[in-house]
Amino acid sequence: MLPDDLWPVSINDHVIEPGDLWIKRVAARFRDAAPHVVQGKSGLCAWRFGDAEMPFIGLDRSEKFVPIRQLEDLAPSNFDTAARLAAMDRDQVAVQTIMPHACNFAGQFLSLCGDAAVWAECVRAYNDFVLSEFCAPAPDRLVAASLLPLADGDLCVREIERTAKLGSRAISLPCNPVGLGLPSYNHSSWVRILDAADATALAILVHIAMDVAALPELDP
Repeated sequence: MLPDDLWPVSINDHVIEPGDLWIKRVAARFRDAAPHVVQGKSGLCAWRFGDAEMPFIGLDRSEKFVPIRQLEDLAPSNFDTAARLAAMDRDQVAVQTIMPHACNFAGQFLSLCGDAAVWAECVRAYNDFVLSEFCAPAPDRLVAASLLPLADGDLCVREIERTAKLGSRAISLPCNPVGLGLPSYNHSSWVRILDAADATALAILVHIAMDVAALPELDP
C-alpha cells in the first residue's frame, strides 16, 4: 500500500456524461440527432446514438458500477465536480485524467449521430461541458482530454486550438481510425492534426477500446 502522504495520479478516469449533456448544449437544429437517454428494452436507461442503443452504466448511489434504471439513481460524483473531488479525497487520489464514457474514449459513438456537422457539434458540446464546467473549478486535480470531430481535419485543428485556450491538456484519439472509416495513422492527413497538438503542447491519449466496426454487436 502507498503511504498516506503519497497520493497517485490516475491517467484513465472518466466523467459519466449527464443525461441532458448534448440536448442542453447543441444548437437547436442538431437537437433531434444529438445523443439522448431513452428507456431501453430491458427497462433500464440507455443512451441513443443514432440508431444504436447502449446501456447507461455508471456509479449508483451505493457506488456500484452498474446499469442505471433511472437517472436519479446516479451518484453525484459521476458528473458533479464537488462530489468528484470529495470522492478523490476519500480515495486519496491526487489527480484524475478525465475522458468520456458513454460516447467512447475518443467520442467514436458520436459518429453514429449523423454527418460531419452533427459529429462536430456534439464534440463541441462535450468539450465545453468537460472543460468549462466539470474540470474548470479544479484544473490542478481534474485534467481533461478533449475530443475531436475526426471526420474533418480542418475542424480538428480548430478544435485543438479552441480547447487549448479553454484549458485542455490532451486530446483523445481512437486506437483504430480505420474502424471509423478514416485513414490509418500512417496517412499524411494526420500530420496537421498532430502538428496542431504539438503546437499547443497537448498530450495525445490513445485508449485501446471497441471501435465503431464492432457496433453491430449492440442492440439496434
